[in-house]
Amino acid sequence: MSDGDEVASSLSGDDLLDTLDDDGRETGKKEPSLNDLIREDERLVNSLKAELSRRDVELESIAQGIRAKEDALREMEESVEATKQLQTLFFNFTSSFHHVDQHLLTRNIHGADSVRALAKKTLASTNSAHRKNLEASKDLKILLNAVSTWTTQATSELSLARATLATKEAHVKGIRHQIGTIQTRMSQKLALLNPAWRLPDELWTVILLDALSRTACSRDYLQHFKEEWKDATGLAELTLSGVCCRWRDLLRATPEAWNTIYIPNRSTEKDIARIRHYYSLANKPHLRLLVQMENDTRQDHTNRLLTLFRHDVVCRSIDILTSHDGVGRVVDLLHFFPPPHELRLLAENGSLPPNVILPFAFGVFVKSLYLCHCRATWAKESVVELEELGTRSTAPNAGLSHFTPGMLKSLKRLAVYSASSEPQPLLQQRTTLSKLVEVACGFQFLLTSLAKEYKLPALKRLIIPLASEYTLEDWELFRHEVEQTSRIQELVLCSMYDGYPRLLSTLISLQDLRSLQLEGSTVDGILMGWQEAWRNSKGARGAFPPLMDLIVEDYTGDGEKSLLVFVDWHYQVILHGGRKLRVTLRSCPNISAGTLARLSAVAELVC
Repeated sequence: MSDGDEVASSLSGDDLLDTLDDDGRETGKKEPSLNDLIREDERLVNSLKAELSRRDVELESIAQGIRAKEDALREMEESVEATKQLQTLFFNFTSSFHHVDQHLLTRNIHGADSVRALAKKTLASTNSAHRKNLEASKDLKILLNAVSTWTTQATSELSLARATLATKEAHVKGIRHQIGTIQTRMSQKLALLNPAWRLPDELWTVILLDALSRTACSRDYLQHFKEEWKDATGLAELTLSGVCCRWRDLLRATPEAWNTIYIPNRSTEKDIARIRHYYSLANKPHLRLLVQMENDTRQDHTNRLLTLFRHDVVCRSIDILTSHDGVGRVVDLLHFFPPPHELRLLAENGSLPPNVILPFAFGVFVKSLYLCHCRATWAKESVVELEELGTRSTAPNAGLSHFTPGMLKSLKRLAVYSASSEPQPLLQQRTTLSKLVEVACGFQFLLTSLAKEYKLPALKRLIIPLASEYTLEDWELFRHEVEQTSRIQELVLCSMYDGYPRLLSTLISLQDLRSLQLEGSTVDGILMGWQEAWRNSKGARGAFPPLMDLIVEDYTGDGEKSLLVFVDWHYQVILHGGRKLRVTLRSCPNISAGTLARLSAVAELVC
């Protein structure tokens, strides 16, 4: 084992933590301390890096020597080859002349005495040159043998140098790997010094539960249900518990983390195993069951799952998503579930909303009911005491028509999202909903149906998710009743049609309004037109209501001509430069830093 490995592995993770007490100080139980080990690792890494630099220089020197020797060897081989070719050429040339001179001397040529004399002289010269060439050839052969010996030696040295280079490169690679290993262990040791590891279990539990609640924030919406079950999601709890042993132990000891149980349509063996695991860890009275039930759901899987819940007395909530033709199965299914405090029935949109008959026990325990594209009737209506009611349907007149007044007397919050309904006559004997403090519905339903059938003396918060046409007569009737009884203090406008002037002139009459929340397209339309509407109606309607809170959400404009102008005007004219309006901005990405700075001068800004 190398020096780096010995130092880096001298203490395990648990041992390293043992060197620190609860305040992060050294306990003296283990030597050396965690910080000493980290410093020793740093020194070792620096030493290895210096050795690595030296080895890199040595490798480069060896590589240059190899390249120089390869070049010299190649040049020597080329020179020897050229010399051999020149020798052969010269030998052939002198031999040719020697044969020519011999031929001239042996032939009987008339009048060629002078030619023979010249040939004899040339032959003598050629023979002399040939003898010298033969002597040179002997010398050249000796030289070539010497060159061959040098070439063989140089080739051997080159092979040895290459082998040395490969060995040293392997050593360098090993040093780099060793440095990487030590640096990884240093990172692990430094991670143990992270303050997050010193957080108490109680704080980690709060963080994990908050993370799980955020992953569940979209589970209430119909459009997400099918995709979640189709992808077999809802496994955030298992994912977090698999991060480390500490998180696993914390989550296993926290029943609230396992309270949400998905029961998909056509459950697989893996789904059933997961459901049983969640159920074994969950806090039974606070169970939240999310059930997908369709007409073709396999009965054997359903029976295996329902046996889990038969002995429970009550659970927190049940959400059931069903197809339009699967409502009949829901009626049978409910008898197997413990009665919940919150019940949500979500059916796919159809031409006629199906009806679900709720068991007697549900009427006693259910306090919050949400119906989407379906209706519900009770086995015994006299025991029903709903505190929260929400309905959503595209069918006309699907608001509260199938609820008796006695079922609604204990309502505190009401939300109705339905298609347009026929205007109802003002009843002489209207039912008083004395506990209803929050209403979410369109203007048309509020003015032409709800306000004409019920009295709302405790109404404090009004949410208008979708504006619709209404008459001033209907509004005046509602406003007069509000002035006499309730005091609407909070108004939320989510979506508006184009009739802003008339809407603004009516909203100004809410003199007790203290909080205004605008979302999306309503921001510019409301804020840019409010001043003119106030001036036009000031004599008849009184002063503009002095707001305390303005909340702007999901706004894509820059706010310079609407939000900034309105806040400045409200501060100067309505509040007379006294206290500041509190402005809360959520998901408003296009408001510039300059606009925010100017807002801060006239308002208490919350981002």
